[in-house]
Amino acid sequence: MEIFEKKLRTTMVKAVKQIQITLDEDKNVPDIKIDIEKIILTKGNIKIQESEVMVDRIRINGQLEGEILYSGSDGNTRTSVMDFQLEFEEYFHMEGVVPTDHVSMIPELEDLNITLINSRKIGIRAVLNFQISVTDGKEIEAIARVEGDGVQMLHKTLSMTQLIVDKKDMVRLKEEVVLPANKPNIYEPLWSYLEFKNAESKVYDHKIGVQGELHIFLLYLGEEEHVPLQFVEWELPVRTELECYECMEGMIGYIGFRVTSRNLEVKPDLDGETRILSAEIGLELDLKVYEEEEIQILDDVYHWKREMIPHYEDVSFERLVAKNAAKMRLNQRVPLKQQQGKVLQILYMDGSCKIDEMEVVEGGVLVEGVLDGVILYLTADDNVPVNSMSVVIPFSYKVEAKEMKEDDHFSMHTALDQLNAVFLDGDEMEVKAEITFDMIVLSPGTEKAMVQIEEKDLDMDKLNEIPGIVGYIVKPEDTLWQIAKQYYTTIDSIRKLNQDLGEEVKPGDRILIMKEIEESLD
Repeated sequence: MEIFEKKLRTTMVKAVKQIQITLDEDKNVPDIKIDIEKIILTKGNIKIQESEVMVDRIRINGQLEGEILYSGSDGNTRTSVMDFQLEFEEYFHMEGVVPTDHVSMIPELEDLNITLINSRKIGIRAVLNFQISVTDGKEIEAIARVEGDGVQMLHKTLSMTQLIVDKKDMVRLKEEVVLPANKPNIYEPLWSYLEFKNAESKVYDHKIGVQGELHIFLLYLGEEEHVPLQFVEWELPVRTELECYECMEGMIGYIGFRVTSRNLEVKPDLDGETRILSAEIGLELDLKVYEEEEIQILDDVYHWKREMIPHYEDVSFERLVAKNAAKMRLNQRVPLKQQQGKVLQILYMDGSCKIDEMEVVEGGVLVEGVLDGVILYLTADDNVPVNSMSVVIPFSYKVEAKEMKEDDHFSMHTALDQLNAVFLDGDEMEVKAEITFDMIVLSPGTEKAMVQIEEKDLDMDKLNEIPGIVGYIVKPEDTLWQIAKQYYTTIDSIRKLNQDLGEEVKPGDRILIMKEIEESLD
């Protein structure tokens, strides 16, 4: 007897936890920087430097990197920038976690509040969220078929969505741009935004393709003193590929994107003039690739010459219910907040989506949150030539998944792909945004998989108690397989003796059964 096996990859979510930490620290203004009179704008980015999975806990360390755009004075009013870093190391308790588990961690800067203590010192208070998911994956060798004379097999089919790839990877996207001819040379960069937007991914044979747009914005001082503040921006298409040996075209990719580092460097051109910008972002990809399979494995087995005892193991698996990349367009009128100086021109709008709640409802998932944005603009005040204002817009959107049930598992990637603001009149502006919700829904299931077959000699005393030929009345719970196995015969033999038998027996059917072992022993 020869046994053929099939590998079943199983993944079990052991724990999902959201953890929040607070950083609170004062920082002095570096000696080379001018005094701070007014904080105009702030931004921050969480960088995870190391993570370690231990028994029942997870250790992470990293830093919060940030920048402050401010107006100050060194005799003349001017705009300047200050960098800062806050180090952190935290231990998170998670019951049941072991070092072999796979941990997925998504950090989010929930809040960044920077206050002016005095002209040479600032107070920084930041709230950091960490969405942590712990999974345990394993492979089971399930018996798919057995080859041997007289072996009777009953198969079953599992509709599974197997997780083929589950890892993180890093790519770096680099582009160089040249200032337009009508813009002066760069004397001092002040404030910049580097973002990866409209991300798309596709699974190919042995690789994953990633494409999107690199958004670049720079506010700077020109070389000539009489030239006011300048700004430039670009939207550049970018594309890259990652090697992925396990991937095959037709598999289902569920890819998350997070910008982990940004660098914008001013370089001289061939004439020595500072007109070239070299932009680079580090992009962390959370790679999950699934394959839908109809897997046939053995459900039961027997032989009329040998006792065959199957042994089973519970297999937890998932089945794809829905994969939906939905887009919501947001259009909102917002009153202008004239904080200081009349608004002359909107320079740039930056923002993020903060999800407050996701609820499974009939036909999908209801997502509620806010668009948290900040607008950078030019003013008519020479003492504060640039300023900013915050915008908070609540939203509610249903991501459809028609066959979704309440106990199904789902994951959601949210991205703010388009965001801009325009003046309508003196008191209002219009904010337009496009938010993408990339959702995958998986239905959990459990089946018994045959992993071993134990062989023994037949119990002849038990066998002799069964008549060689018998008339049988089918019971409600009976199947042809059960009847054949019970009387040491085959389904084919029963059909030959009962020519008028249908595909399956029905309660009350009267059939004739001949024990196969009798012919074999004779």
